[in-house]
Amino acid sequence: NSPAHFMRSTVSRLPSSVSVKQKVNLPLGIVLQPLAPLPPEMEEVPSVNFVSVGTIVRCKNCRTYVNPYVHWESNGRRWRCNMCGESQATTDAYVNSLDDQGKRVDRFQKHELHK
Repeated sequence: NSPAHFMRSTVSRLPSSVSVKQKVNLPLGIVLQPLAPLPPEMEEVPSVNFVSVGTIVRCKNCRTYVNPYVHWESNGRRWRCNMCGESQATTDAYVNSLDDQGKRVDRFQKHELHK
């Protein structure tokens, strides 16, 4: 969900079916401002640095970036993509052990795994 500062729609609710859409006949418009300056009350989006790993960790099948919703396997040596379900080896430089819930112990030090 994007804050209204970055994305606004001409309608607040979308029609629930095609027939309702045709009856209402309202045009849908969206104004996107992804590079708009941050309002003072918003937290800055953290940047992710993969220099120590040597490459950006992505799914080899669908190219999804590693994210908080991937499933870690084999004590962190493998991960399953949350988008396509593909299981793949974790780059040696990115391997870390898991806690008793199957979550990486370093997840709060890596923005890509908890934000």
